[in-house]
Amino acid sequence: ILSTRQTGHVSAIGLHLYTQMLATAVSKLKAEQGMTANAPIAPTISERGVQIDLPLPAYIPAEYVSDISQRLTLYRRIGGLNTPSEIDAMRAELIDRFGALPPAVEGMLYQMVVKLLAQAANATAILFRAGQVELRLPYLVEMDREALQVQLGRDVRVTRPALLLTSPPELWRERLVEVLRFLATQVRAAVGI
Repeated sequence: ILSTRQTGHVSAIGLHLYTQMLATAVSKLKAEQGMTANAPIAPTISERGVQIDLPLPAYIPAEYVSDISQRLTLYRRIGGLNTPSEIDAMRAELIDRFGALPPAVEGMLYQMVVKLLAQAANATAILFRAGQVELRLPYLVEMDREALQVQLGRDVRVTRPALLLTSPPELWRERLVEVLRFLATQVRAAVGI
């Protein structure tokens, strides 16, 4: 039996995702308390990775960092960033060591921000198709999509498998981050984090 608060969270993100996230949270708490020594923690959607395909260059140009071993080390470090503050620190370090960031490096750091937010929102893919951004969210099937549509605004269309973001070309990057932050907040609220 769900409380009124839990029922609101379930309608916000769907029963399947809510129960999956609740099971994960309970498993983690039990593991922290030593109650489940051999019981595996149920993987969340975000642990399976997020496919990101955006129309942005995302690499470290040889003109920016000429030494290939140094570039490879930077790729590994950037790929291992886990928080927005780590991304900000990496941006500051790159500027300090190599100068102003070229668009390709900015694109790579932006996509890391998108990845972290997509994981927090339990998205499975962020794709750019036919001039719009598609956010695939497996729990949309169980949600009140009409209410979500109203909350997100006119530039987002909510379908059964995905959100379609149709912001103007000069605004889609900022709007994508806003939508992902909103969704991540909804997911966190649903599990009481």
